[in-house]
Amino acid sequence: MLVDDSADQIDLMLLALRSMQLDRPVATFFSGEDCVAAIESGRVVPDLVLLDVNMPGLDGPATATRLRGLPAARNASIVMMSTSDLLSDVERALEAGANSYVLKPMAERTWGQVLAAVTGYWYDTDIGWQL
Repeated sequence: MLVDDSADQIDLMLLALRSMQLDRPVATFFSGEDCVAAIESGRVVPDLVLLDVNMPGLDGPATATRLRGLPAARNASIVMMSTSDLLSDVERALEAGANSYVLKPMAERTWGQVLAAVTGYWYDTDIGWQL
């Protein structure tokens, strides 16, 4: 599941995931509210949520808190993504229930590199998602 208020960021992430030939369905949402509603309605049962920190309305940490209260998402791995490396932002995300905090790619890294590392860990290395 990809959640980001920027259509451009979602498009770049989808391109990177397609190039990786990740054999998993990917649901995309442009707001925390839509993400939560999709899970509450049963349309989506996530195992990995890539969640933007800074979104209008229900921001990333608030969305993570809501997800942790939903039975269908309680055990999902939540990876917060941001351009901010402020310790206060990282702490807030982790306190809200995120499993990890990843910097969005800047000039020296691409979405392909970032998502390969994230999915490589959460799908290949960490087997907790299988529970």
